[in-house]
Amino acid sequence: MNYIPNDPKTINVYLKTPAPNRPPQPDVDDRRPLKKKKKPATMSEDAKALSMIRQITDRYVGHGYDNRDLEACFDDIMKEERRSARIAREEDEMEAKLIAEEEERERQRKLLKLRHLCLRYQMVTKEEDCLPLATEPLRCYFPSSTTPLAELETI
Repeated sequence: MNYIPNDPKTINVYLKTPAPNRPPQPDVDDRRPLKKKKKPATMSEDAKALSMIRQITDRYVGHGYDNRDLEACFDDIMKEERRSARIAREEDEMEAKLIAEEEERERQRKLLKLRHLCLRYQMVTKEEDCLPLATEPLRCYFPSSTTPLAELETI
């Protein structure tokens, strides 16, 4: 057993002695061939998805989540049902309101377009002819280029 003394003079002598000669390192070719690394097994898409799900769900194992006392009484269930019904009703009302607003904008756009076309071609005699009534179809006539002028005056 090599013992390194605590005396500083002997330490310097010990450190200055040359290291024993070692045999030269063998060439790389002399060594045994290294084991080939195994290629990782290719996983199918399903296997990849399942392993991802396992990693996600195993992440929280043992974090104090105790589900042994997860029971709901009838009152809790009914309370949740009423809450869900209220939220659904509010969402339906909001959606109906948005649909009505969109229909009104579309109706206004069509009216404006019709009024613009009627006034542009001056095919009506009064402005109320251009505005459609709720029960009457739209009355704005646009002649073709082949319609004679006498026929246009009778319209």
